[in-house]
Order: sequence, then C-alpha cells, then structure tokens
Amino acid sequence: ALGIVNVLTLAKLPFDLTAALEQAAGQYGTILTDDAVPNARDFIVRRLERKLRDLGHPPDVVDAVLAARGDDPFAAVGAVHHLAAAVSAPGWEETLTAYARCARIVRGLDRELPLHPTAYREQVEHDLHSACDGAAAKLNGAADTAELLGPVLAALAAPINSYFDAVLVNAEEEELRLARQALIQRIARLPAPVADLSRLQGF
Repeated sequence: ALGIVNVLTLAKLPFDLTAALEQAAGQYGTILTDDAVPNARDFIVRRLERKLRDLGHPPDVVDAVLAARGDDPFAAVGAVHHLAAAVSAPGWEETLTAYARCARIVRGLDRELPLHPTAYREQVEHDLHSACDGAAAKLNGAADTAELLGPVLAALAAPINSYFDAVLVNAEEEELRLARQALIQRIARLPAPVADLSRLQGF
C-alpha cells in the first residue's frame, strides 16, 4: 500500500484507486467478499494519510482533503499543500465562517436544487448569485481547483455575509425559500472536488 502511494505521488501520476481495485478484484471471481475493495481502498488511503501527516501537514487539512480526493493520491498531495496554505493565510477564519454559514444551512437537503434567480427579491441575492457565478467560473477554468479554492472562497466572504444580513434563507414562501436554498447550496458545493471543509478545525 505504501509502495502504491509513493509511486503515484513521486511520479506525479493521476490515478483512481477504487476503479483499479475493482478491476483487480474482478480477477478473483467469487473468492472476495463484498467489502474487499472498500477495505483495501481504505487501507491504502490510511497509508497516504500517515505519509501526509509525517510531512507536517495539519491533521484536519489532511482529513478534509482525503474525504474528497482519497482515490487519487497525487491529486490529494497537491490539494493538501494548497489548502494548508489557505488555512494559514490571514483572514482564513472569517472566510471559513462565511462558508460554514452556507454549508450548515443546506446540509440537510437530500437533493440538488435548481437555481431560480427570477424568484429573488433583494439586490443582495443577485449580487451573491453573480459572485457565485464568478467563483465557479474561476474554479472550473483552473488547471488545479485546489490552488484557487482559498482565494475564491475569501472573495465570497463579504457577499455571503451581506446576503445573510439582509435576507432570511428559509423564507415561508416556498418558491422564494427554494431559490435561496439553491443559491446557498451551490456555494456550499464549490469546494467538493477539493475537500470536505466541514472537517476543518473552526468549521
């Protein structure tokens, strides 16, 4: 397992651990139990976790990244490096607090809501929608989403706070409530390809 981690990270090779393990397991027919692949995958990821911690990266940053990128050790190493830099940057506490306001309020939703900007009532809603569009465009156009995640979330902090100061997300009117939840949900999902920020200290 450690050999796999070292080869992939040192050679800078993108990889999908789960897909590879499933392919390997297919060679064994009915010999393996249903939990063989997830158990093997978790075993390898734990070796990656230990390697990253031994390099001095914060445990919560490692945990957050592996929740999203554990299947790709090389991508995980890069994401841990960039997220650790973001966490140590000035103003990170305010950035995480603003993001957490979004993530907490929609984490109970069991489906992805469609955006519905025509239902907005306040200018701050349109302002946050535009800021979210800009953030998504930057992340989608980046060579590595992890590199820009910190600065992008930092830029969203002010419009997020202005939004929550001006509107009630869980409004009584259903159409308005769903429109507001959809926008907040979209922001909450921006870091998903990089890390689960709810695992960070201070969330």
